[in-house]
Amino acid sequence: MHIAILGRQPRIGLAELERKFSAEYVVPLSAQCALVSNQEAIDHYSLGGTVKIGTLLSREPATAWPDVIHYALETIRLFLDKADKKLNIGISLYGFPHSRAALQDITKLKKSLQSEGFKLRIVNHRKLELNSAEIIHNKLLKDDKGAELLIVKGANETLFARTQSVQDINAYAARDQKRPMRDAFVGMLPPKLAQIMINLAQPAPDSVVLDPFCGTGVVLQEALLMGYGAQGTDLEPRMIAYTQENLEWLGSHHTLNHSFQLTQGDARTASWQPPIGAVVCETYLGQPFNTAPTRAAALEQRDASKELMTLFLKNLHGQLAPDTPLCLAVPAWRSKEGFIPSPVVDQMEDLGYTLTRFKCASQSDLLYYRSDQAVARQLIVATRK
Repeated sequence: MHIAILGRQPRIGLAELERKFSAEYVVPLSAQCALVSNQEAIDHYSLGGTVKIGTLLSREPATAWPDVIHYALETIRLFLDKADKKLNIGISLYGFPHSRAALQDITKLKKSLQSEGFKLRIVNHRKLELNSAEIIHNKLLKDDKGAELLIVKGANETLFARTQSVQDINAYAARDQKRPMRDAFVGMLPPKLAQIMINLAQPAPDSVVLDPFCGTGVVLQEALLMGYGAQGTDLEPRMIAYTQENLEWLGSHHTLNHSFQLTQGDARTASWQPPIGAVVCETYLGQPFNTAPTRAAALEQRDASKELMTLFLKNLHGQLAPDTPLCLAVPAWRSKEGFIPSPVVDQMEDLGYTLTRFKCASQSDLLYYRSDQAVARQLIVATRK
């Protein structure tokens, strides 16, 4: 079993885990953590919504802090018993209230263990959890150097796990920032969001992922890295040229097992090469806003996007086989009353698509945004009827 520590928007991470491993194997433990009970090894490299994966060590029937500290000591002793030299030990707490006393108790663990003759260093931190950079810097993923203990508070128990992997933040940055062609005006889809969207669509192995609004090619890039073929179109010839250069650059830095195909075309009228394994794309997000728009301005943008999306989905429907999965990122506009969703959410059924339902997340939970963003990306997961 594994513990998944979820990212900045955990409901999206839960939905991704559900699609990847099936809802019956995913149990939320707290706002930021889930238990994944499948017996297969988890390939963390392509999970965009999970920041850490830990191997479950034990489940203890205690949630009171003194008992948790007792079990933490017992678990760390297991790490140290196998070591013949000093180890770095990191401890991250999830589901526990933040307090200075808790941080002080973590520090005191070192003295307690040293008094028993163990050699160790407890990694200092100001928050209850270590981030990926801190884990990598302190070599906590190397068995002969250190370990991170995850302590997760459940409803009536505490779970202990050892971190086995963290998101490779340097690899994400390299794929995002070192691509030869980038264009902030058309949007900067994060590679990890592209991974999430592909996992939410869940294409069949070795099938082709279609992006009808390919922009600079981020979705296609991640699809190729995840072992899929890639097909892309864009209205702008310049974007096709950008994607071509970016994907050629990707192939020079990674071994790709599938090819890609690019053509200029309008998503409302384009014809795509079958068979299509899944459709994954960020559609046109509309006018950018530096601050939250007025409700009237947001509704104007909402109505303006409706025709484009309707024509696109009608054109797409006739070219997909039944049950073909889709994941679309469409705009949702921030207002004082909350985000105003795209009208296409309510149109999907009438246009010939079945919305995917999740056990751990509702459609309104699938909003990807930063706190300062006026326009969010709303993720729509569906299949062609």
